[in-house]
Amino acid sequence: MNKIITHAFILMLCACSAAAALEEKQYHPPQYGQNTPFIHKDAGVYKSLLQLAKTAGTVESPRETRVTDKNFDFEYPPCFLSHNIRKQADLDKMKSYIVQAAPAFKPHLLDIWKIRLTPADTGDLLVAYIDGERLSKTDKLSDFYLSLWLFKQTGDSYKISFIGTFLAGHMKGIFSFGPGEQINCVFVEYRTCTECGAGSTMKIVSCNNPGFRPSFFEFKYRYDTENRWYDFFDFAIGAGSDYPCEESCTTKICTFTDTSTPAVIQFVKAIENEECHEPSEWYIFKCNNEGRCLVEKFPSTLPGQYVKFWKKGRKL
Repeated sequence: MNKIITHAFILMLCACSAAAALEEKQYHPPQYGQNTPFIHKDAGVYKSLLQLAKTAGTVESPRETRVTDKNFDFEYPPCFLSHNIRKQADLDKMKSYIVQAAPAFKPHLLDIWKIRLTPADTGDLLVAYIDGERLSKTDKLSDFYLSLWLFKQTGDSYKISFIGTFLAGHMKGIFSFGPGEQINCVFVEYRTCTECGAGSTMKIVSCNNPGFRPSFFEFKYRYDTENRWYDFFDFAIGAGSDYPCEESCTTKICTFTDTSTPAVIQFVKAIENEECHEPSEWYIFKCNNEGRCLVEKFPSTLPGQYVKFWKKGRKL
């Protein structure tokens, strides 16, 4: 059995085993796509936020904090927020403007990133918010959802675009990615379920499309018999009732020019146990200008032409 098969198949196995054991398990993510939380219409709030965003400095390595809340218990998986704003005072002030725009938000469940989409625009932001969902009425054990919005500066204000909501989501960072002219893309790790062993998946979000409307890179595994495109790829593989292998998965993103060079390289090695003796495998992602990536698999040894890309790649 392939270690990284299409995410849809892993999700199907997860759903089947979960349904048998936990039929009552339901997920209720916030519906921000239909109901925006940014209901404040005072242009002055957004203008003040933009002015501060333009001058706020950033750090290269994101600063991460564990999220706690008196109403929720985010123990498994743990919940983290991260940001790249250098000064805490700037971050706190920016949060205060966001809370004015979205009165239902709580500052400790909110974080902000600066993202550079064009050389001329220095005030673009990525806004992240955590929502909790109690698993029962008798305790605080909770799932959580990470929701993301792009704040694209337009004149002296912002155009706000909803990116998506991710179960147990975690921002891995904003990295240069894309064929030819490298663009800043958002990397988000998340889970398809929190009660099964399907590991985690990754989405790559591009915000440099016409009109700066966020979109997801798409992936197709050459050995997938369904021949389908998916807007995510497997990032971590965990053992479950339908697949006994827990695996170490290392993912690196590469600087690439066209479809002849790799954009992403993954190395997957099974952690051997009594039921698992899978060989190691390499996965090569090659992406085109339309944000579509074909994935090839190689057993055991990375082909020589890709070694230099692996050595220079950025580890996620």
